[in-house]
Order: sequence, then C-alpha cells, then structure tokens
Amino acid sequence: ADGTPDQLLLSFHGIPERYIAAGDPYEDECRTTARLVTENLKLSATRAAVSFQSIFGRDEWIKPATEFTIRSLARSGVEKIDVICPGFSVDCLETLEEIGHTNRNLFLENGGSRFHYIPCLNDDPAHVQMLTTILLHVLGDWVKEKPVTITADSLSLELLQRLDRPGPRYTSYPTAVEFHDGVDEQTYLAKLNE
Repeated sequence: ADGTPDQLLLSFHGIPERYIAAGDPYEDECRTTARLVTENLKLSATRAAVSFQSIFGRDEWIKPATEFTIRSLARSGVEKIDVICPGFSVDCLETLEEIGHTNRNLFLENGGSRFHYIPCLNDDPAHVQMLTTILLHVLGDWVKEKPVTITADSLSLELLQRLDRPGPRYTSYPTAVEFHDGVDEQTYLAKLNE
C-alpha cells in the first residue's frame, strides 16, 4: 500500500549481552523470526536487516542497535525504509515513540526521505482470536470456561477483558528498580501476589 521500500528493518527489543552468554535463546529466536518473515516476503538478505532497540543501563546490549542501524542506513543512501517490530503484539511507547517518532526523525535527519512504521496487530479481531486460542491452549485446565468457537464476541474475549488489569512495566515483574540485596524469595513471592 505504501510502495516498496529500499529496506525492511525488523527491530526487536534488546537485552543485555550477559543474558545471551548465560544461555538465553532470545537473540537466536529474534533472528529466526526475522529470517522466516523475510523468506515469506521473498526478500533478499540485502533488503532486510535486524536490529535491537531500547538500550539502557551500564550493561553491553546485543547489537546492532536500532538507532545506529537507522542512522547508518540513511547515511549509506537508503531513502525509503519500512520498520516492523515483530516481537510486539500491540503498540506501546517503545514502538510508537521510540520507533515511530525518535527513529523516524533520526532517519530523516540523516538523509532518508520516507520512513514507514508498520503497526503491530493491536486490537484487530483476528489478532484477538489468535491470542485467545494461544492463551486457552497454554492455560489448559486453569481456565474453566473454554468456548467451542472463539470469536471476538465470545466468552474468551470476556475472559481476556477480565484478566486485563494494570501492572508494572511490561518487561518485568516486579520492576527492576524494586530489586536490591535485601530481596529474598519471600519478598519476591509477596510482590507476585500483589
């Protein structure tokens, strides 16, 4: 709908490199997702790139960083770019502000001419149905009501709405700032029960 870009950037949330060194498969899973998406779109490896966003703190984070990649692509002559965040199911500050605003401006300021952010699936009925199917499968016997037909107006949607409660940052619970040397197993369990 928006024309063919010079480049598709698949940007994932970043994590510290020490997590990978400790055996976390996250980076491999992201790169596998990116490979499968680009294969399905029949894009050559030169027309797709992977990056990782949201670097903060003192740790070294997995690379390449989205900010660096965006700047580098624009400076190398890429004029039109599409950016997608396949690790996110719904848009949030990280996709809307960090990707759709900050990185858009970075791309345009460094010579790019068209930046298109491809939104997450958000509240599309097909997405709600897919998430409901996955949740009901994973939750198994934990959920008593299992509708035979799963549609956007079914009991499963009511279940999702009932479970939709505010919580801390989506990336961790309890939040990182609540951890310190005095946190033990009982403190952690108490926070989980809040």
